[in-house]
Amino acid sequence: MDPMSPSLPIDLDRSSALPLYRQIEHWIRHAIDGGRLPPGTRLPGVRTLARDLGVSVVPVINAYEQLGAEGYLETRVGLGTMVVQEPPTPMRRPAPARVDGASTARPRPDLPAANRWVPDRPPRSPGSREPPTDRHVARLLARSWSRHLHRARRTTETTGRRAARETDDLGLGWLRTMLALRVGLSRLDAPDPDDVIVTAGAQAGLAAVARTWLGPERTCAVAPGYPAAGRAALEATGARLLDLDLGDEGRRLGPAPDRVDLVVVAPALAGPNGLLLAAVTRRRLMDWAARLGAIVVEDDRERDLRADRGPTLGAMDQDGRVIGLGSIPADLVPGAALGYLVVPPRLYGPVAAMVLAGGQTPGLVEQEALASMLESGDFERDLRRLRDARRPASASPTAAPLVPGSRPAGWTASPGMRLRNRP
Repeated sequence: MDPMSPSLPIDLDRSSALPLYRQIEHWIRHAIDGGRLPPGTRLPGVRTLARDLGVSVVPVINAYEQLGAEGYLETRVGLGTMVVQEPPTPMRRPAPARVDGASTARPRPDLPAANRWVPDRPPRSPGSREPPTDRHVARLLARSWSRHLHRARRTTETTGRRAARETDDLGLGWLRTMLALRVGLSRLDAPDPDDVIVTAGAQAGLAAVARTWLGPERTCAVAPGYPAAGRAALEATGARLLDLDLGDEGRRLGPAPDRVDLVVVAPALAGPNGLLLAAVTRRRLMDWAARLGAIVVEDDRERDLRADRGPTLGAMDQDGRVIGLGSIPADLVPGAALGYLVVPPRLYGPVAAMVLAGGQTPGLVEQEALASMLESGDFERDLRRLRDARRPASASPTAAPLVPGSRPAGWTASPGMRLRNRP
């Protein structure tokens, strides 16, 4: 039996932050789960559905590709795209049978309570701090990502899903190589691509590290300015959180406490008033962590969006204790959650095992698209556009004259640095 579905009544919300291909994908998946698209139903062709919805073929292709990877759709030569005969079974809770208004279901014991360090719901990812105000820039960024997504879909379709490039559950080999080269630009040497783990967003990477070394009777030191969602993920492990005092260029760290297992810091946000953390402060922080034998997580999510970046903690790491945490700004990859961890070899095994246990991995097509952006140079170009769109107009050096001891709005300076007029 091969019933034909001439049209799909998909209602797209073009004002939603959810990309169009995600909306199409969600509608078809729910229609299959709900029985509205039974097994064997032949879906409209890509161009037909795109014309009916008033969109380009790229969102439809991406939606079909993702549903095919999840086992909902299959493509047959001469027949097109069809719902598979045995789609994945959705999780449903059966309703208890009722007789004369009374439930016949047997009483069941209460489910075991979750561990107290597990949150009730996943914390929201901090994402980007400010969206670009220029709609033209936002359209350019979305168009660039869509172009690479379309190219990646064609690549994986023609060369094979698993044989296109060397890959495993910890990330596409090509993407890990490109990320390692990019991280190496801010360090003394580039890390080995095998030390890079691709995650479904930076928050997933932070949760994996926290679950590896934190728990009850453990201590985590958190630098000021760290996003609230990240602190919530650390607190959820049941560990005791210790606030670091990085004032006076790190001299206030004082004597080391009895035990600190993990130090989490975002150097681009940890300085006073959210300013960049000075190099001397970073060095004192690293020495403090070394005396404790603590592992350091360097959250560099905001680094790409700043002009004054400073040296990374990874560049100062001499004994393999710094885990780098990064993500791709959401405006560059709309609808995708892509993050990565750079883990020293001696810490790699436990972190990799915890990432795999979490089961959160980004799609192969999205990884292929990001690797293509990095290799082609489009990523750096789009990043400059995003950085320029978020820079306040008052940040220009010609916007206002400088006076001793002051700084114009929008400028950043490291602690201890003064901006002076030059003769």
